Amino acid sequence: MRSSRGMLTGLLEAESLGAFTFNLKTSNTSGFRATYRAGARNTRVAFIGDSTTRGQSTGGGASQAVNSWPMQLATLLNAAGINAGANNVWGDGGSWGLGQTIANFKTGDSRVTSTAAWALGSTLSAGGNNLGATAAGTMTFTPQSNVNTAQVIWRDGALGRDWDHAVDGGAATNVLSTGSTQFGIVPVDLGSVASHALTLSWDLGTVGILGIDAYDNTRKEISLWNWGICGATSANLINNTDTVVGRLAILAHASLKPDLAFIEGGLINDWRTSVAVATSKSQLTTLVTTVKTNGGNVILCTPTFDASASGLTASQQIYVDAMYQVANEQNVGVLDFRKISPERSDDVHPTTAGYLAMATAARSVIQAIV
Repeated sequence: MRSSRGMLTGLLEAESLGAFTFNLKTSNTSGFRATYRAGARNTRVAFIGDSTTRGQSTGGGASQAVNSWPMQLATLLNAAGINAGANNVWGDGGSWGLGQTIANFKTGDSRVTSTAAWALGSTLSAGGNNLGATAAGTMTFTPQSNVNTAQVIWRDGALGRDWDHAVDGGAATNVLSTGSTQFGIVPVDLGSVASHALTLSWDLGTVGILGIDAYDNTRKEISLWNWGICGATSANLINNTDTVVGRLAILAHASLKPDLAFIEGGLINDWRTSVAVATSKSQLTTLVTTVKTNGGNVILCTPTFDASASGLTASQQIYVDAMYQVANEQNVGVLDFRKISPERSDDVHPTTAGYLAMATAARSVIQAIV
């Protein structure tokens, strides 16, 4: 079923790629490639998985977010002459496995600061729970790269939800709810291409921010959106309790659905919590088919090796084999991180260098596609 050569049918058949890929074809990456080459808008790439996607590492501290492999991938693509950006934050990310509080979230991402009024919300969407406020306070996001434009994605709804955004401490612009439950996408002009801080302030009602994406609009880029959620199982990643802004709903939204999704699928936490392989495979299939149905391409990412003894970890290869079965059944590619064996900081989480090795492999794949 699996080939060490990788079967890069119709793509650059370099042995360096074939060693860690499977079933990547011109046909099953064509949508992503076409959008990128057209250059009419930023090309959207989402990363859907657990803490090894979000970027957690033992002792990682405040730089964990920017050291994740999706974020390091942006740096590598830019160095290779492919415009890319990863200046975004989505939800709380599972609070880095440290407990459901915004304080723990900020411990892993120094780009975000807030006052005590901002907390973890109950809305489950891409990248974790929303960040929100019901009392006076501020939340500030400072992208790691130079940008000039941002969009704030929030859960619009009942009348009375009222908040402001301000750039670099300047004048505030007010945002009011429409009264319709929907994704609200608020564009923000940050000024010239430079380092900027975007501050959100509560005014009234229940405000729920799902994500902030910033970029340089003087160019078209591949926007890399890290939707990893620490502790996520495959069931968590397809949670659509909020059918308006839920985790499957966001994959169908015209302005947010990814052109390409790298999906680890929560398999590590599936085997650690003894989720049946058949159930895990079914839920992974739901993720894949949802992306495909909405016009996106998919590359499945095998989990890193797990040295723990939790649940069904001893059977982890069976889950990986099931992922390959999904790749065959759904005609999508695989990026096999287990063949790279990135350096780890603990039983399963890579070090910063380990995440860099993963990003390097992903860069090679994107270069081959585009």
